[in-house]
Amino acid sequence: YLHKIFLHTILFCTTWKKCIERKKIMKVIGDNLNSLDDYKLGKKLEHQIELKELKDDEKMSIISDSMFKTMFQNKNRMKYSAKLISYFIDISYEELLDKLKLSSNELDKEKLTDKSERSDYVAEVDDDIINIEINNNNTIYTRDRNLEYALRLFSNKVKVNKEKESYKYTKVLQINFNNFYREGLEEKAVRVYTMNDGSVKLTDKIIIVEISLPLLQEKCYNKGVEKLTEMERVILTTYETNIEKSKELGKGIEVMEHYIDESVQVREDGSLGESYENEVALMNSGYNSGVEKEKKEIAKKMLEKNTDIEFICEVTGLTKEQLENIE
Repeated sequence: YLHKIFLHTILFCTTWKKCIERKKIMKVIGDNLNSLDDYKLGKKLEHQIELKELKDDEKMSIISDSMFKTMFQNKNRMKYSAKLISYFIDISYEELLDKLKLSSNELDKEKLTDKSERSDYVAEVDDDIINIEINNNNTIYTRDRNLEYALRLFSNKVKVNKEKESYKYTKVLQINFNNFYREGLEEKAVRVYTMNDGSVKLTDKIIIVEISLPLLQEKCYNKGVEKLTEMERVILTTYETNIEKSKELGKGIEVMEHYIDESVQVREDGSLGESYENEVALMNSGYNSGVEKEKKEIAKKMLEKNTDIEFICEVTGLTKEQLENIE
């Protein structure tokens, strides 16, 4: 009996190994097993960029939806997203530029009644997926939504081998450009996570990169450009609005020098300029009230279920006073 159990165990392990075996192209930097559960909101930072009317010596920041679509969601400008992604996977920029292909950013619906949802950026390299998200709202809802996107992309392409009865899930790298920071994580603006329970790595097929853009900006202003890594300079070149500061950041990085030139040129594009102006107007008026309304709707449902007040405040970013006045 024990002999049979031993043989079955060996057979199971061998079969499982074959099921999950595949070429690994994405690497986790270091061995970061920090948990994503500890999420506390951070105060607004001095160098946090907001969407506003541009001055003559400024360009659009990557946090603008209009700018992001123009510079990243464009098959003719793949070199910019490829440069960013190359710092997080073990493929050279040149090879990645040849392999990286934009994919549909519309997520599959779990139910026919579900509303359509779109990621900000989805691309494929070999059979793996790269997802980039621009986040301007610092709430647990934002974090959970990003995790949902990563998981849905992870399960989007289940490859079934009918003959061997095996399957493989898609490997996903999600890069979150956060226009905020989280309390307690001030010492490091770029963090790489794998799915884990805080001590044991569960899978290396979902890699999440959390970038706090204001923290990175603050590091640049406090310590100087010369103290930044090339990766940090590339990220900040897209975030910075001041053209001269951007040139200082991108100097010597050929791809980013081109980025700066193009980002200045596209500002003269009438349709893009109009799109950006509408985005600024929306952000400063109706958009904020719309976001506030959505937060209150979520809070109202949680209150109806007698959810802990402190937890509701953490999830929605609303104060206790605001919760008391919800109708």
